[in-house]
Amino acid sequence: MSFFKNFIKSTIIGSLILVPVLIFIYFTQGYVSNYNFVIGSVGYFIATMQNMGPIYVIIICYLTGMLAQFFSRNLTFNSID
Repeated sequence: MSFFKNFIKSTIIGSLILVPVLIFIYFTQGYVSNYNFVIGSVGYFIATMQNMGPIYVIIICYLTGMLAQFFSRNLTFNSID
């Protein structure tokens, strides 16, 4: 049960990080490029995976959440002088 709980927690943390980033990219990419490259290519990649697309998104959110938890526990700014 502990693994499942940690998996859900990491996935939620990862999605809370990635969704605002994708929204920011979606609204600001017009200032940088005339092409709908970033969101379109990510959406196309997930759509071409058919049944594996949601699993891919869950894995990416989980890995992002794990990295966020790791860095929030182990990164300290006390050593910066």
